[in-house]
Amino acid sequence: MLIGISPDHTLNDVFSGKKRLDEIITEGPGGIRVIPAGSGLPDFTSLGLQERVKIMDELDALEEDFDILIIDTEAGISDNVTYFNSASQEIVVVVTPEPTSITDVYALIKLLATRHAERYFKVLVNMARDTDDALQVFAKLSNVTSRFLDISLDYLGCVVRDDAVLDAVKSQKPVLELCPDSAAAGCFTTLARRILENSGERRVKGNVQFFFRRFLGAPVESL
Repeated sequence: MLIGISPDHTLNDVFSGKKRLDEIITEGPGGIRVIPAGSGLPDFTSLGLQERVKIMDELDALEEDFDILIIDTEAGISDNVTYFNSASQEIVVVVTPEPTSITDVYALIKLLATRHAERYFKVLVNMARDTDDALQVFAKLSNVTSRFLDISLDYLGCVVRDDAVLDAVKSQKPVLELCPDSAAAGCFTTLARRILENSGERRVKGNVQFFFRRFLGAPVESL
């Protein structure tokens, strides 16, 4: 909805066996490709092991090469969230300046660290007043994690509070397309550059990540 595309098929069709994952991938703006999430399934937020493995297996079978695969999980600490975070090469937690958001993000980091042995996290501060505000939020989160957890927390960047984002949401267009000179658009450009610059720093993990060998560019035997 946010980028104005109307896919003919979603993950619902993949789970039902009607479509393969590569058949539901939809063209989006700016050359991105979108895997449309399902809707109308009461159990979609708590997929079983079979459904999770099916998604991972289908991803592994994709014939096309992608520069970066982004998995956008829901908020919270559900099994889906922890599973796909553990499967990802990099974990980016999104936090806002609100105390409740900082508390929720800390809870997720703690769970991933203590139960899933995750040690490396990147932090993206959303809806910050400015860079200084974002750095203060990062400092608060970093202080509490350094006291109680043995992890590495890195600042990835921020997206400032900007009315242009609201306009983009209403128009169902990316803010970079609708308001390319806005402050928020500049933030997204900076984030994209940082992610691309760091994409060569591959930190291969264990657990289910062998499903991503195509994206990691390494054979299964070396993982």
